[in-house]
Amino acid sequence: MPLKLPLPAGFFERPALNEYDIQRVIREATCSAMSVVHKTQLVGGPIAWSLRSDEVDVKIYKGSPVDDKSDGVAASGAVVYMSVTEVVGTLDEVVELFQTRTTKQAKHFATRFGHQLKDAIKLYSLVEPTADAPMELVDLTWRAYKSPMSLIVAERDACLLECNHAFTCDNGQRGWVVSVQSIELPCCPDLEALGGLVRMMNYGSGHVFLESMDRPGWLEIRYVAHVDFRGIAFDFLTKALAKRNRSWLTQLNINEMASRRRWVSDIHMTKRCRNITDIDRFLREDRVFSDELLQRMDTRFLSKASLAAATACHLCHVEFSWKHRKTNCAKCGHVLCKSCNPWWATTKDSTTKQVRACVICALGRSTHHYRRSSTASQISLPRGSRGGYKAHEDMTEDSSDDGSATYTSHFPLMESSHYSRTSIVLDDYSEYRSVKTVDG
Repeated sequence: MPLKLPLPAGFFERPALNEYDIQRVIREATCSAMSVVHKTQLVGGPIAWSLRSDEVDVKIYKGSPVDDKSDGVAASGAVVYMSVTEVVGTLDEVVELFQTRTTKQAKHFATRFGHQLKDAIKLYSLVEPTADAPMELVDLTWRAYKSPMSLIVAERDACLLECNHAFTCDNGQRGWVVSVQSIELPCCPDLEALGGLVRMMNYGSGHVFLESMDRPGWLEIRYVAHVDFRGIAFDFLTKALAKRNRSWLTQLNINEMASRRRWVSDIHMTKRCRNITDIDRFLREDRVFSDELLQRMDTRFLSKASLAAATACHLCHVEFSWKHRKTNCAKCGHVLCKSCNPWWATTKDSTTKQVRACVICALGRSTHHYRRSSTASQISLPRGSRGGYKAHEDMTEDSSDDGSATYTSHFPLMESSHYSRTSIVLDDYSEYRSVKTVDG
């Protein structure tokens, strides 16, 4: 009988780790995090990337190993995908978005990023974020994942080494990586025989955030998913049909099953990579609902008189009519059409709050910085926002002078452990960028 999730408290026995094991795991976590950064290298890295999907706000790549020496890349059954996008934001905003130090932060994080999770248990916390080092974290966790196709695909679980780590380029460019990688722990055995969960392998996945050198206030985000789901993709369906017609299972040869497995994996991984665009929406929601900005809200503009006097949208200049109704931005107070002033929603303390805020305020900027000639076609809404308007422009990529950047990992907590700094060269890192532009 399958295990009932969530697992009860104390299900995993967690003996104390000695200092040697702690330092060894921390070193492994840092190397794993920088390995994820290395994988995002489009040219000259351990993975040969080919464009899988070129969409309006994200590019998705599918990878194959450059050689058999690449750790896990050439593993049988492993798949590796990457998505790339650019957003308005700062590293500090992203770090705050991924914080789980408090119960409130952890619940808010799970609401946004935990849709695929069915259960999760923190086994060990080795490095916790502090006020002096908010970007550093090393945890050992167990996770159980929902099935993307519950009728035909078995649920998976994984024992993971998590690492949040800051790094700096030789040219001064700052970056941050949030990575996970499978790890074997005696206290976290395979639960397939006990609970029906197939133990998947993660060879190093995560988000890489880089500050833009030529466009202050912008971040390049790359998400790598490098996993082996293991087992037969059509687990439940195979068992059900085998009971009714055992000859069907015999006729379904290994190659056909592998082909179906790749098909399911491709659909699931492509959808998973598209979720990178949610980060843009989450950042805008946080800006809209930030206490500081709400306190600065100018209520002078919120009178009915301002609505009555307005004849056209403050941003796109469309004339108001029954099709284009007037709305007020809750922050700047300007009168705009609904497309330029969408609804934003956030859930905190089990309460969902909604407010209308214009696309400029959602970027954390003032409408006074934008010329009256600005149009909504120069401003983008993130995927998943409630507003119906979406417009983007492609920008020509700007490569660095020498076409390369050296990334140096700094881990101050390891100064006493004889762990050398990790240095990685990423060539042509700015290649194949698809970005959203804002006039101003």
